Amino acid sequence: MQLPNDLIDPPKECSVMPFWFWNDTLDEKEIINQINDFEDHGVHGFVIHPRVGLPRNLAWMSEELLNYYEIAIKEAQRRNMNVILYDEGMYPSGSSCGQVVETNPNFQCRCLAKIDHENNIPYQLKDDEKLVAIVSDQDGKLMSVIDRKVDSYIRGLHYIDEGPEEDSPAAADILNPEAVDCFINLVYK
Repeated sequence: MQLPNDLIDPPKECSVMPFWFWNDTLDEKEIINQINDFEDHGVHGFVIHPRVGLPRNLAWMSEELLNYYEIAIKEAQRRNMNVILYDEGMYPSGSSCGQVVETNPNFQCRCLAKIDHENNIPYQLKDDEKLVAIVSDQDGKLMSVIDRKVDSYIRGLHYIDEGPEEDSPAAADILNPEAVDCFINLVYK
């Protein structure tokens, strides 16, 4: 049985959209060569995804990194290819590779923590902690549930001193509308 032609050579709008990991020194000629290779293999779109391994001069949202984005986007446009831009310097999204917390430390990721009361004496809140509830467990012991900052990190873009450890930019509180506004301003505007 012979397959229909549209299954063998599907239309461009049905193209796979692979993550195109940018994880080394970037070069205009090489970017164009790789886009050509995508097209030669029936891949008519891609997701640009900056990852661990980029040189430090290509910092997240830097003019130089954005210049390489522009090269890839214009070349894809010229070839009628689709491009999806990954909106973060690694993952998860919402921190702009640590820039949100750098902009305002109050935008640091938060968590809920359970604190057992010693001898049923209420927990004394520290600065920037908020009491959510006081509850008792099945034995009647009291505990506080508090909202507080947590040292949480996103996967970073670069290696530190070329070793195996990644940079660990601070994660943002993506449940805070002001932190999300900051992210949108840093990345999309």
